[in-house]
Order: sequence, then C-alpha cells, then structure tokens
Amino acid sequence: MSDAISRSQSALDAYEQQFAMPAGTGSYRESPAVARKLINALLSDLASYADQHQLSLDPAQIAALARSRASVYTPEFEHPANLGWQVDEAVEVIPRSGSFPPTRGYIADLHHAADGSLECTVAFPGVPAPVRIQASRLRSTAPFPGVSLGSVEVTRPSEAMRRLVAATARRLHGSASPCDLTDETLLGTALADWAGVSATRVRESLRHPIMQAAAEISTGSMNAAQLAASGLPSSPFWAQTPPAVPHPRREPPPRPRPRP
Repeated sequence: MSDAISRSQSALDAYEQQFAMPAGTGSYRESPAVARKLINALLSDLASYADQHQLSLDPAQIAALARSRASVYTPEFEHPANLGWQVDEAVEVIPRSGSFPPTRGYIADLHHAADGSLECTVAFPGVPAPVRIQASRLRSTAPFPGVSLGSVEVTRPSEAMRRLVAATARRLHGSASPCDLTDETLLGTALADWAGVSATRVRESLRHPIMQAAAEISTGSMNAAQLAASGLPSSPFWAQTPPAVPHPRREPPPRPRPRP
C-alpha cells in the first residue's frame, strides 16, 4: 500500500467518525459506493474550508468535482442534476455557517435571479420564516420519511407542516378531536426527528400561523346569518318600540269674565 493510500485511509477514518452517514450505510471500507460518497463529502467540505480561508488552490474545481458525483447519501437520496431542483425536495445548506440553519429543510419555491442563477426559498422546521438561498449552496439530503395518520400517509414535509398547524389550531380553539391530538404529536415528532431539532422548537416556530388558523376557525364557526347579524342591533328596527314623543300640553280655554 502506497503512502498516499495509507494517508487517505487515515483521513477518511477520522472524517467518517465525524460525518453523520445514514443508519445502516456501513463503512467506506466495506462498500466502494459508500467510499465514493464519503470522499465527495470530504471534497465539498475541503472546498468550503479553502474558500473561507482564501487559500491559493481553486475551491471551485474541488466543489465541482464533488457535485459531479453522487451526493453523500444512499442512491435513492441522490439529487438528479439533469432535472434540477423541485419544490418539496429535501435539502441542506453547504457550506454550513452561522448565516443559514444547519438543519434539514425543503424547497418551498424556486426563483430565477436577474443574473440567470437559480435561487430557492427553503423552509426549515424549527425556523419561523423561510430563507432564500442560492441553489448552488444547496445539496440533497435524506428525504422526509413520512408519517402515517390512520388511513392517510403524509409523505411531503410541507403537507406535514400544514397538517400540524391545523391540528394544533383546533386544539387551541377547543374543537380538537382525539385524532387531532394524536396527529399533532406524530407530525411534530416526525418533522423534528427529520430536521434535527426538538418538537417544541418546531411548534414554537409555527406560533404565528397556528394562532392565525385558530382565529380563522373562530370566525368560521359562525354561520353566514350569524356573521351578518353580528353588526346589527339586537332586534330589527321594525320590531323596536319607538320612544314616546311628548305632546305639547294643551291649556284649557280661558273662562269668560262675568259682566258688570
């Protein structure tokens, strides 16, 4: 074994311990596919390091090499580069920095910038507002695993977020069913586990849409007639007794004076 191979294996051993590969993937020493993915991840991180420290090597070439290969996850998680990004696709930001959430998210919308580059609005569970990020700074990540709600299978993270908001709003309004309470727990836990945050943080980040949805439930609980009547007097004008109008007092006619 050459010194270059030996040094590379030592570096990959150390990197593999720090990098969170999906459960059941196995070691790079056992699978060439896993080794290729781990090397791609290492190249991508090296490109980020070189770029941040403004080193003389060309980080763009290293990053391009990493992106030209499969992503760091198993084949079913790989991003189809020829098809481009899609709404609801699971992504994470590269390189990781304090400017963007270090968690998983999903693409909520796509935009074409003035210079022709692609930008994505990414929603991160646990973060109150979506973030607009250049597509070149994103990579595919493990997809939302989905959650079973009785006879309904929720497979998209955006749908899970919407259902979580609706179920929590009904609970706050006092109109939740036992299924809503179960769904709220299952959806919050699934989103939290997938994104890498706590379920409490997911719910807190959705406080505004939850309160808005609860208010809409309160408004919608009134039927159209009640809602129309809410701005009217308690009884219609034709049924109200008008106030008595005082009549002017009529003085009796003066009595005739007796003649002298």
